[in-house]
Amino acid sequence: MLKRLVNECRFTLTIETKGPFIIREGRLKKAETEEEKAKKVKGDPDSLPIRRVWHDNRQDFQKNQEYYLPGTSLRGVMRSHLERIVRTLLPNPPVCCDPLSPTDPEMGCSTWFGNLKAKKQPPGFAYSHACVVCRLFGCTGQASRIRIADSPTVQVPADKLSYRDHIGIDRFTGGVCSGANFRDLVIEAGVKFQNAILIRNFELWQLGLLAYVIRDFYCWEDGLIRMGYGKTKGYGQVQGVVGDIIISYYGQAAPTAPPPLQDMGDLVGEEEKKRYDLKPGTGEAGLLETYCSDWPYCTSWKVKENKKFWAAAAKAWAKNQCTFSSLETLRAAGTDSAAEPVPEVEEQP
Repeated sequence: MLKRLVNECRFTLTIETKGPFIIREGRLKKAETEEEKAKKVKGDPDSLPIRRVWHDNRQDFQKNQEYYLPGTSLRGVMRSHLERIVRTLLPNPPVCCDPLSPTDPEMGCSTWFGNLKAKKQPPGFAYSHACVVCRLFGCTGQASRIRIADSPTVQVPADKLSYRDHIGIDRFTGGVCSGANFRDLVIEAGVKFQNAILIRNFELWQLGLLAYVIRDFYCWEDGLIRMGYGKTKGYGQVQGVVGDIIISYYGQAAPTAPPPLQDMGDLVGEEEKKRYDLKPGTGEAGLLETYCSDWPYCTSWKVKENKKFWAAAAKAWAKNQCTFSSLETLRAAGTDSAAEPVPEVEEQP
């Protein structure tokens, strides 16, 4: 099923800095040798915001650069916050893995799939036996449903860039530790980055989980989400605002009126629903309006009101959250079925 297009959701997330913000440029090396220390100019920052072009010379320390927000940075923040939400809502038994844990009870799905003796699995096995978060963000066993692009580069005004100086504290005397001072070049409040987000072949409950993340991005004063380096120093306060939301359905004749909100469970057959463990959606009507689409095999619709759309998606999560199997149940069933011969199953065209 993942080899064909069923539906997709597209929108932009505009991230506005609300305080000092920096995603560090990894190509800036720390001066370690005596020769490198001799080349360092007094006042040079030890951390710079990431940019697309790196000259590896004095030009890199000029403020008039074009900066951007990597999609990987945004993706990592969204996934980790989503895991936190799922563990808060469904703490016991756990339904969300720990991607970095190599052992049970919360072994990462990637590790678990890698440990299976039978490497060839029937269609739908990876998706139906992945945890709640890995069904959306992917793991070794199956591809991610969500794609987050890098933001376009932004020319940050000089008055929105500043230096932040820090000192090291001597743990014995409590005073300043000589030679431990460091300086950051940070982006100040008021700079906006816009990242395009695509969720392909989605279930509505997955958008419902994202609705919690979108809410916490928007209500930035709650302090639930921070991004980048130096969060414990007061850096990383951002606000996220969603732009127009476009819902597309593939392989269907264009309906004469906007359809109700449908997810994969509404658009595939009963056999595939069972094979992939697809959850029922809400089928809420009146959320979509006509949107121009030039694709002959796709119909696209624009969400009328974002707030109502996210509320409807959140209802789908609330409706299905107690139907997900625990990690222990998934792993036990998956180990047994992995040992069985793989049946020949043909995907629908």
